[in-house]
Parts: sequence; C-alpha cells; structure tokens
Amino acid sequence: MKHIGIAAISAEGASLLYKTIVHESGRRFGAYIHPEISLHAFSFSKYRECKEQDRLELWSKLLLESANKLAQAGAEFFVCTSNTNHLVFDKVTNYSLLPIPWLHIAQPVLQTAKQKGLLTLGLMGTTVTMTSKIYEPVLESAGIKILTPNATEMNTLNSIIYSELVQGIFRAESIAKLLEIESSLRERGCDGIILGFTELPIVMTEQNTSLPLLDSTRLLGIGALEYACQV
Repeated sequence: MKHIGIAAISAEGASLLYKTIVHESGRRFGAYIHPEISLHAFSFSKYRECKEQDRLELWSKLLLESANKLAQAGAEFFVCTSNTNHLVFDKVTNYSLLPIPWLHIAQPVLQTAKQKGLLTLGLMGTTVTMTSKIYEPVLESAGIKILTPNATEMNTLNSIIYSELVQGIFRAESIAKLLEIESSLRERGCDGIILGFTELPIVMTEQNTSLPLLDSTRLLGIGALEYACQV
C-alpha cells in the first residue's frame, strides 16, 4: 500500500481522518493492518490569518510546504483534512514543484452521491467553503446540484464552527441550530447533505438528521485508502 500523507489543519479533523483510514483498513484487510501514514501540521493560526487577510499566495505556499515535508517523510500522495483549504487546490497543483499528488476531497463525495442516486445536495461548512465553489465544478459537471444555506444561516454555521467545534466544544443548543439548518435545506429540495467541515460529523449523524449525510472527512479517508491500494 502507498504511504499516505495528511496535511492537517484542525486537531479534530486530522484525528477523524486518521482514524477513518486506520479503521477502514482494518475492516478490509484485518485487525491492525493499515498503510504507513505521515502527518504534518502548521499552527492552525497561520491558515486563519491567510483566510482572514485573503492572502491566497501565502496560503498556497503553506500547502506546498506541507506537501514537501510529507514527501520528505516518504508519503507518495497526500490529502488535506480541511474543505476550506481546497480553495487553493488549483493554484497549488499548478506549481511545478508539487512533489506528490494531492487527492481532492470532492472526488470521493461525488462517487458516493452517484452510488446513492442523490441529485440535489445541501452544503454545510465554513462561509468560505459554502461560497467559494469548491464542490460545484466536480459535482455539477456530473449533474448534481448544490444548494447552500441563506446568509443568516451561513453566519450562524460559521460562528459555531470557529467559536466552538474547532475547539472541541459541542453545545446542545448549537447542535440544535445546525439541525435546523439541515431541515431548512431539506425543505428547499435537498435529498442529501455534504458535511463540508471536518468537525460537523461529530455532532451531525444520521440518527439526528432527516437526510443522508455525505461526511466529507470519512469519505476522503476511504478514498485515500483506495488510492493507496492502487497498483
């Protein structure tokens, strides 16, 4: 199996992705069996500063440097735990110095949506993820429509993510607000929801929601494992 690199952003997201790869590999190949995995993380504050100051060039260089460090550790390709950081995917992959491939998070989401026959997906994540067309080029080219929350819902969702979820805070009243947003997307015609932020699957499950959930972190982990198993 290929050596997997993880460009980590938030602690919760990185741990979810790592555990998904390890557990799914064990399920498929036997207990304790999984690919070699290396992880690199800059301080989360560096990415926050880039986003807040709209410094896409520096943002891209951080991902490129992570890729280089992962390649030096032996990784043969890498995945990024952050949906938001895929905003610079095209810019980074166009660098001739990118040492190893970067597997885009939307690809395994598309595969699952097609398998489930889903046609209209609600996207929940940070404001940047919901407004920056990270998923649309991949999914809409396959005939799958993307809907996002309204402006008020976006602000609420973004605030809960950054003030609570990334810090490991999970308040019942905030979870209730997230479920209200999911219900609103269902009423607008969605037949599935993309959980486009790595901490959302911790508080939103198919036991407390009314629509199928496409957990981008878990699907990325499964996609990374499948890529690692390719000859």
